[in-house]
Amino acid sequence: MEESKKHLLDEEAKASLDIWRYVFGFADMAAAKCAIDLKIPEAIENHPSQPVTLAEISGAVSASPSHLHRIMRFLVHQGVFKEVPTKDGLATGYTNTPLSRRMMITKRDGKSLAPFVLFETSPELIAPWLRLSSVVSSPANGSHPPPFDSVHGQDLWALADDNPCFNDVINEAMACHTRLVVPRVAAACHDLFEGVATVVDVGGSTGETLAILVKEFPWIKGFNFDLPHVIEVAQVLDGVENVGGDMFDSVPKCDAVFVKWVLHDWGDKDCIRILKNCKEAVPPNIGKVLIVESIIRDQKKTMIVKDRDEKLEQVRLMLDMGMMAHTSTGKERTLKEWDFVLNEAGFARYEVRDIDDVQCVIIAYRGDDDEFDCKFEVLVLGSRIYVIKEANKYAYDPKEGRWLLLEMGFTGIEWILETSGVWCVLDNLVFKEFGDDLWWYDVSCGKWLIVEGLEALRYTKVSCRYRMIQLVNYGGKLVIVWLVSPEPLYRRNKPPVIQEDLLCRD
Repeated sequence: MEESKKHLLDEEAKASLDIWRYVFGFADMAAAKCAIDLKIPEAIENHPSQPVTLAEISGAVSASPSHLHRIMRFLVHQGVFKEVPTKDGLATGYTNTPLSRRMMITKRDGKSLAPFVLFETSPELIAPWLRLSSVVSSPANGSHPPPFDSVHGQDLWALADDNPCFNDVINEAMACHTRLVVPRVAAACHDLFEGVATVVDVGGSTGETLAILVKEFPWIKGFNFDLPHVIEVAQVLDGVENVGGDMFDSVPKCDAVFVKWVLHDWGDKDCIRILKNCKEAVPPNIGKVLIVESIIRDQKKTMIVKDRDEKLEQVRLMLDMGMMAHTSTGKERTLKEWDFVLNEAGFARYEVRDIDDVQCVIIAYRGDDDEFDCKFEVLVLGSRIYVIKEANKYAYDPKEGRWLLLEMGFTGIEWILETSGVWCVLDNLVFKEFGDDLWWYDVSCGKWLIVEGLEALRYTKVSCRYRMIQLVNYGGKLVIVWLVSPEPLYRRNKPPVIQEDLLCRD
């Protein structure tokens, strides 16, 4: 009782502080935008002496020392800049941090997200955030216009079409995100571009994505596909052809389609339509679509997550709020929601690859032939049929009548494919022979454990060579079939005699 009361008091104390984050939550974004606008990180980075004093920064960026001091004090507290004494110890100086370097608007090193900060803090995007309640409280039929439309009288893409300056802000934001993410995609999916001659980047904007891909994979021909007004300002790049069009009508024919941060702008109906056009653009059997998007974790599944994973998940959830504020039907999706749209679009199968970022890569295969044309094993556990492949694990649910990609669980069960030996399933447990030991798979912890109690059985055969050649579920008992041959040391003058022993274990 006393502990429960203490817990309640702790929660109250925490809440009394946390509420202020919502009162002044915008201050983080506003102060960061100020630093980017004034190019404070560049002023510190380019100064010949380090650390840089307030007066030196003030002179470099033409700012009021008094106001600049308050901005720097706040950003130092937030961990953006670092405050250190000057070499003579007579004054306070400032240095950059990895975070402040990511706020350099002039840097194009694949780390800076400064253009994205300016995009999200633009007046066009800020105002719709204040009308979230209107869309949440509107009827399910969507009769109320989305926040962005209600503020500007048109959707984001129409506004960009009418406003070249805003269009430039969008393009710069997408380009900086591309420089951050696409190299990671290329590293994680290098094998997927082998044998691919042509790639279409759907919604490719200025062509930044294909510039990176063509450089990484020089054998491919890239087609940068976007709306005509976007293509008008796209870069002219070697190995890349800019093509204007509408992804809702069709997608140019190619070996592989690349779609980065496009599908989350649209609801399921439109998303499926785009995916169908992407599927029709690639050839049967070998065609694939690479989708770079976020996957929101299923909150119902309890599991221990690392601090970095939790922070990535927080960004994904914030992105989902952004979709609600700035699009009509867009959203970030869970794996189950991605599974739905991919199945509805007619893809034979798909896999997911992590790139250690907010986004991951979903590779959807057109198929049209054998869905499981690689090495695999089949397990029957409970009410599902599991197909364990080298890259992914699938489950067939008879109730839903379709294959599901497993998001988690069965970690390490690919071991069945990686080693020789035999295995069987008994009472929803997987048993496997490896190295003359019998192992079982613990689904709860995702580990292989040695079956205890077989040592005595082994030592009765010290004079023989033996190995398990089969595991059988016989009437609810695990039957181990051993192959036994005499040890040559003791039976030199006799030919080997092979026999099979059946050993039952409850």
